[in-house]
Amino acid sequence: MPEINLRDGSRMRYLKIGRGQPVVLLHGFGLNASHWQPFIARYINKYCFVIPDFRGHGKSFLAPFTRPNYPFQELCEDLDELVEHLGIDKFGMVGFSMGAVVGLHYILYYAKGRVDRYMHIEAGPKFLSDENWDMGFNPLAVNQARNLMEEFSHEFDPHETLERLPSKFIQCYRDFVWNLALISWPPGTLSKLLRKIPHFLCQPWLPHWHIGCTIFDYLLKEGYDLCSDMNQIKIPVTLVGAEKTEFFPVNSIHWMNDHIDKTKLVLFNKSGHGLMYSEPIKFVSSLGSFLNQSADSQA
Repeated sequence: MPEINLRDGSRMRYLKIGRGQPVVLLHGFGLNASHWQPFIARYINKYCFVIPDFRGHGKSFLAPFTRPNYPFQELCEDLDELVEHLGIDKFGMVGFSMGAVVGLHYILYYAKGRVDRYMHIEAGPKFLSDENWDMGFNPLAVNQARNLMEEFSHEFDPHETLERLPSKFIQCYRDFVWNLALISWPPGTLSKLLRKIPHFLCQPWLPHWHIGCTIFDYLLKEGYDLCSDMNQIKIPVTLVGAEKTEFFPVNSIHWMNDHIDKTKLVLFNKSGHGLMYSEPIKFVSSLGSFLNQSADSQA
């Protein structure tokens, strides 16, 4: 797996698969670059997919945040370094969940015209609900994140392994990440099976604890609110949402559809947040439609 040395000396791993037009794929929280591989196999003869492992995830597990007060900005800067390193001038981009939040930030503040089309999957334009916005992140998950942060200390050594931290924090962190995985699926047989799996078995898939806590500490204290900037997005955007999602209300995707100029709306009626796993055939087809469109094809 190739890597680049980032500006702070950290190493970021990435996949580069296929040949043809470049497309950058951004994974969600707790996932990694390999998450995308089953869905792109049929397209690798026409497109070159560049898929980074974000800091604290996958093969970039040991890359820390250097500016914990600005995690999404730092992830955008990492992405910028990667595309410059590869000499990519124009590319399509697909973001899922946390990757979609990074994608929105990148398009609005970093892309400098390099992204020619974007597929946005399952993330709202604003993280926290308030008196003027009722489409924020799942309130039960927000409360659980607050409980986790009560056990987190900025005095913890970010280079320490999770197993050497206080046991109550370890349990809270595992429970939090595991519950995010559980609510990615709509109620049903698979969800019931997942709930019977012991939490400790999820250890190999956990993002680095310091990365996870840094991200959610930021989201709880600062959040993000990109609502007022949605009308600044002028490239074609495919918006993908799940009717049974328990992350952001599906109405947030409809809201984005009403506030971005050039959009195509794709809804998965049978799925929760992890829609590409519960309806993979439809997802691969939707991804293909996005890839095959020209940058000017959407009205």
